[in-house]
Amino acid sequence: MISFDDYAAHDGLGLAALVRSGQVSAAELLEAAAARIGAVNPALNAVVRTRFDAARLEAAQVDPASPFCGVPFLVKDLISTLAGEPTGCGTRTLAGLPMPHDSALVQRWRAAGLLLLGRTNTPEFGLTPYTEPVANGPTRNPWALAHTPGGSSGGSAAALAARMVPLASGGDGGGSIRLSASCCGLFGLKPSRGRLIDPNPGKSAVDISVNHAVTRTVRDSAALFAATERQDGPLPPVGMVTAPLRRKLKVGLLMTSGSTIFFSMPSQRMRLIVPSGKTFGASSSDRPFDPGGASGRRASTRCTMLSVRSCSPPEMKILVPLMRQLPSSAGRAWARSVLRSLPACGSVRFIVASHSPVTSLPR
Repeated sequence: MISFDDYAAHDGLGLAALVRSGQVSAAELLEAAAARIGAVNPALNAVVRTRFDAARLEAAQVDPASPFCGVPFLVKDLISTLAGEPTGCGTRTLAGLPMPHDSALVQRWRAAGLLLLGRTNTPEFGLTPYTEPVANGPTRNPWALAHTPGGSSGGSAAALAARMVPLASGGDGGGSIRLSASCCGLFGLKPSRGRLIDPNPGKSAVDISVNHAVTRTVRDSAALFAATERQDGPLPPVGMVTAPLRRKLKVGLLMTSGSTIFFSMPSQRMRLIVPSGKTFGASSSDRPFDPGGASGRRASTRCTMLSVRSCSPPEMKILVPLMRQLPSSAGRAWARSVLRSLPACGSVRFIVASHSPVTSLPR
């Protein structure tokens, strides 16, 4: 049995190398992760459901040639579906509702050798930058229990920071991977849209989110990127990235913050920063940038929340206030996106709301 110190000292690729060399088995890694989850999750509430027994059966079938053979992995409880298991989306409206099949992204994770041990906490429908759903309770930051791990991938980030697993899935539309990684001292990348496989291809009405992961190392993120990259997408595949690019990159940086409401921000100037090589200096040039105009729509997207189908008063009561108060005019597109991202699973009805103040974690 691998010790916790040895388990925690390796990233995902490092653990896979141990399995591949015969120094440890996938089953041993699974038990190490399960023990860690059992020890620290009660204080953190990062993992909302486990599937250890199913993973034990799957551990015997991992391909030793896969990049993450036998590596423990946790799946954010949003969008990505596992056959016969619920995808709760942080809401009581979907509690216990089993999904009919593995999503396309889950199939890629399995093919990469990852052992899916459970689901991590997320705010209701992944709509807030903190992880405090009524359905599952708040997730705490392992570095400081009175602080948030961010959101909407807060459960995955907290699990990694607590060394439950070396990597876990996350989704990012407006920062849900990057915010949580920042709060918990991890690496978080939102890949360009269209590069990675969609969880449920062709079912998203609002193409702003990318499903990838939070990781402890850059190389784990790069390897998972390569394992889940589309080969038939709008962008040419890049494969496994092992070193920085030689060409210079352009990065847009807003020099003034403007309003917190995206579509009412005044016209601003966007400065293009061009790294100048090894000196890390930068050259810059001002370009006009109107957040509410064409340039803004190309650079970002409006914060569209949801309003979904008809909903009876009893059903509305089980949604958090944020969901109940969202103006219906602001939300139809995102709601349809959430619904269409899930496979057909019977009659699901809910409604959505507007922003409430960020709450602090209970002490």
